Amino acid sequence: MQPPPRPHSRVCAVRRGLARCRVRTVGVLALTKTLALAHAADGVRVNAVCPVVIDTPMQDVVDREIARVTAREPADIRADRVGRIPVRSISLPDDVAAVVSFLLSPDAHYLTGQALNVDGGLLTY
Repeated sequence: MQPPPRPHSRVCAVRRGLARCRVRTVGVLALTKTLALAHAADGVRVNAVCPVVIDTPMQDVVDREIARVTAREPADIRADRVGRIPVRSISLPDDVAAVVSFLLSPDAHYLTGQALNVDGGLLTY
């Protein structure tokens, strides 16, 4: 019987998962910009919607997993995350839908090759 993994190794495993997620995200953003440039003259707009923290059952799973590997409570994980978001709340699925609706509207006719972060200002730089 093997000893249980040390907390450090569990945290590293979570971080490796985050690294894979970030690599996929960069790939999607590069593809978005490439397709936007290639098809702009054809009247095709290509944009990416990048939600960060959305109040869904999947976010609950993420909070529980981070809590498990860090020996904390899921509610504390969620509170810390909300505390880092400038608008001090987690977005709802309807917030993401509103951004998608805008991109599909005539009001967004001049937007292409963009990544719109639905993040409450979290990724502002």
